[in-house]
Amino acid sequence: MLKNLKFYIEKYSIPLTLSLAILLGVILRLYGLTFQSYWFDELFSVKLSNPIHSLSYVYDHTMGDVHPPFYQSLLWLWYQIFGFNEYSGRVLSALAGIFSIYAIYALAKELYNREVGVYSAFIVATNYFAILYSQEVRSNIFMFLFSILSYIYFIRVTKENSKINLSLYLIFSLLLMYTHYFGFFLVATQLFVFIYYIIEDRETRAKLFKLALIAGGLMFVALLPLFQRILEHIHTASYWMPSPSPLFFIDYMKAYVLSPFLHKIFLALLVISIISIFIKKIEYKKSTITLLLWAIFAYLLPYLKSITGFSILIERSTIIVIPALAILVSYGIYLLRINYIKIATLLAIIFFALYHIYRMGYYTKVSKDQFREILQSLENKNSKVPVYDFTMHNLHNNRYESHFIDTYAKVIKSGLKVYPALKLKDRYKNSTTPSCFWAVHGHKDFISNASILRKEGMVKVYTIDKFQAQAFLYAYNTNPKICLKANNEQ
Repeated sequence: MLKNLKFYIEKYSIPLTLSLAILLGVILRLYGLTFQSYWFDELFSVKLSNPIHSLSYVYDHTMGDVHPPFYQSLLWLWYQIFGFNEYSGRVLSALAGIFSIYAIYALAKELYNREVGVYSAFIVATNYFAILYSQEVRSNIFMFLFSILSYIYFIRVTKENSKINLSLYLIFSLLLMYTHYFGFFLVATQLFVFIYYIIEDRETRAKLFKLALIAGGLMFVALLPLFQRILEHIHTASYWMPSPSPLFFIDYMKAYVLSPFLHKIFLALLVISIISIFIKKIEYKKSTITLLLWAIFAYLLPYLKSITGFSILIERSTIIVIPALAILVSYGIYLLRINYIKIATLLAIIFFALYHIYRMGYYTKVSKDQFREILQSLENKNSKVPVYDFTMHNLHNNRYESHFIDTYAKVIKSGLKVYPALKLKDRYKNSTTPSCFWAVHGHKDFISNASILRKEGMVKVYTIDKFQAQAFLYAYNTNPKICLKANNEQ
């Protein structure tokens, strides 16, 4: 019986440990999913994908912004099927994050073996960065997932020229590029890997060239709708992101894990993996160089763009690098050879990852604009005082008519009616400015630049502050005490 038990444990150890990694990832991504309010960027996603809009509206307005349309269109369809609420929006990202755990296992197995795959699954399952973006109504975690899937089928199609592999490679690569423009950098890294493969394997050059021509031609045709928008972006004079320092990637790598202990462990394992390529007859040399090229050029290409034009580098967009780094770290564990050292190292990684998430109060500490709490506070006052949305506006040239807060009120089923800031300007012009009103803002201080709130007779009399989201009660040409009384304030 003991022999049978040992046999089954050895036979099913990989499926069991992989299942444990996925279960851990599920818990970490679904727990506290709506603990925090949607913050500004999430409200942008929600506003665009509001199911009251048509799909053509979602497509046109997303293309008019700085992102391709796939994620917003998918979110719109998701809301149509599963309802327009906080949980629904975030669970879509959580599911993508959960599937990423299995996907990273599959990629690591494709490049190395099942053991490295399991290590990779645990690293991604407990990674702070992957958890964070699995709990936001934004496209970042889909960038992560599609980067992995694109590389899985890129590797497979170079090994086995089949229509299915080529088709899936094209599908996931196109989905990536239609999700975020950084997807172009990820696909560009594959060009450098492709060149390396051609140099390494002369026998398959003709076949690889043929595949490249077919894939490149099909991609070009499929990407035609994006090219005009890309050209417009290229000629943009400036953007809000600061220019990166030459060593930006060091800070980014720290941000992926936050824990200083974990960062040191990962760095040591990365060094082990990199050194291994210089050892003669080392196993998996080609796979390690593939991942290094992926990581190097996924950092280098956007960096070069940022120092030669307007900056586009920001931590969250470099999520396309994390799969390569996670697998390299996992291969570093594999190279330790002695089983109990491998297990101890993996357990240390899991411990420090979970301990840091606990220590930073990830599931208990507020870190995002509390727009939901602002809306709830205003609704509880049960007054007829109007509320105006100043989260994003430009009263001078009428560029923005945001409706962010009003949309969020509908998401959380609040009965509160919120008006865009421009409506207050219109009322002022028509001499119908309310004697008392609320001005809501968050994320950026647009209120201090709002000339309408500095008109003679405007007095700020009360403030509700909910972590980077604020509501200000204003009195206009009236006694402030009247506004305080109307809102049950002392």
